[in-house]
Amino acid sequence: MHFGLTTTPFSLLLLAATSTVRAWDHGTEAQNFACPPEDIINTRCLGKGDCLYQNLQGCDSYIQCDPIDVTKGTAKPIIMHCPRGLEWNDVKKQCDDHEHTTCYEHWNHWLPEL
Repeated sequence: MHFGLTTTPFSLLLLAATSTVRAWDHGTEAQNFACPPEDIINTRCLGKGDCLYQNLQGCDSYIQCDPIDVTKGTAKPIIMHCPRGLEWNDVKKQCDDHEHTTCYEHWNHWLPEL
């Protein structure tokens, strides 16, 4: 009896299609954000938290820079939304519970003092 996995072109294609989710599949382009070229060049956006940034327009989303040309540091900024009830944590570079968000630290710079 043989329990090994067989590899066919179809199974590899299916694995690739289900394993890779690109930002442009479920986000819209951020109009007022420029992806930092040095981050794209240095990381090529390959690591788990690479090229992910706080969206200053709201705590329930973040910006993912989708590389266009990593040698030139160009990328398309895409607004990504956190699952309902979660907010962006810029230290962990992921959506997190409200009590762990770093979002308000960024917003406090623009709030007037009372």
